[in-house]
Amino acid sequence: MNLAIEQDVPENASMLLIASPQTDLLPGEVDKLLNYIDRGGNILWLVDQESLRGLLPLTEKLRLTLTPGVVVDPQAEQLKAPITFAMGAIYGQHVITNNFDYITVFPFARQITINENEEWSSVSLVEAAQQGWVETGDLNGAVMFDQADDVAGPISIAVALTRNINDREQRICCCR
Repeated sequence: MNLAIEQDVPENASMLLIASPQTDLLPGEVDKLLNYIDRGGNILWLVDQESLRGLLPLTEKLRLTLTPGVVVDPQAEQLKAPITFAMGAIYGQHVITNNFDYITVFPFARQITINENEEWSSVSLVEAAQQGWVETGDLNGAVMFDQADDVAGPISIAVALTRNINDREQRICCCR
């Protein structure tokens, strides 16, 4: 769906997937997404490592914070994977993760913080990098934890939000 052309997100859309926008969304396109949420629309948002592509108002609407930087997981190095591959092994109590006991890998993950509020019920779906951190510095040199600038693990990299609106449950999932 091209939000620049469409009048609005269709009323009968059961879910909207936001994945890797290639250009910044225009403010009018973002307004259509925000209206869709206000109407109770469900969203699966796969957040990129880079720019939010104009979607900062979406994080504000959902009361989420995407910490700058990349999750660094020393456990990945032990498995001969790049240190920027976050290993998810702790899963929150949610229907999506019920009986889930696998290790999941998230290259170049970002921290997603839930800003608690009364409007949305929320749960962290995946925590990674128990011995890792969010690296805010340059990844090209020696990567080391800096207590002054970096965020220590475990790091939440996927969240689920729900609320009751228009006599039904609205679901939003945001994952890095």
